[in-house]
Amino acid sequence: MRTTAVSAAVALLVITVAQGQYQSSEFGLQRPDNMPSITQLEVMCGKDHLSVHLSFSVPFMGLVSSKGQFGIPECSYILPHSGGMHYEFQIYYNKCGTKPDMGGKFYENTIIIQYDADLIEVWDEAKRLRCEWYNDYEKTASKPPMVIADLDVIALNFRGDNVDCWMEIQDGKGPWAAPVTGIVPLGSTLTMVIAINDFSGEFDMRTKSCEASDGNGPPIYLTDENGCVLRPKMISNFMKLRNNDGRATVITYAHFHAFKFPDTMYVHLRCKV
Repeated sequence: MRTTAVSAAVALLVITVAQGQYQSSEFGLQRPDNMPSITQLEVMCGKDHLSVHLSFSVPFMGLVSSKGQFGIPECSYILPHSGGMHYEFQIYYNKCGTKPDMGGKFYENTIIIQYDADLIEVWDEAKRLRCEWYNDYEKTASKPPMVIADLDVIALNFRGDNVDCWMEIQDGKGPWAAPVTGIVPLGSTLTMVIAINDFSGEFDMRTKSCEASDGNGPPIYLTDENGCVLRPKMISNFMKLRNNDGRATVITYAHFHAFKFPDTMYVHLRCKV
């Protein structure tokens, strides 16, 4: 039996944000103990802007921006790796996605508090800040849940040395679970299954580097070139088994939590094997 790199397996996850609750799973889905938490969130309502005071329990290394405005400097209020605990910033009524009601009674803006510098994860927070206008301004803050939905899998076959290679994203703990369909909450346990079907029985398989991207920006690496996990809180080690069901001869698989990138519907997964 000889071992060689066969091909690249690719999957595309289509992601949207909808109302709902995420569901926890057995695969280590718990908020890290050393992660910052919000200790204060106050909003002062002015004539043309909201003034936001935001404090954390420990130094904050993530980012805060208005929903749908990721990457726009004037709508990014806390930059990654700033390391502060107390922040004050302004959100103007005519910028950054601030929405008035038709009667001019209030203005509201949703901010995303993202604890990782690159990804939105299940413990991140969305706060809808609203200033209501009667005889003076009043303030409220609420948290709409973030849910990723409609994860569609595109399986691509790559032919080399008469070997088929494919990837499948399964709902729950695989590798024998059903492919994902319908709405999948942010943080749900999924299984990445990579397989080859070697008609001649000559090849083995080893998963090397895996990456995730939104299709435009730089990728986030989940494993290195040797297949070692770089983000253990997101993805487990790859496991391998041999199979003889006519569809695949060798299977590798890893469990991971559903995640998304800021302000995009698409997550591209690519692995070298």
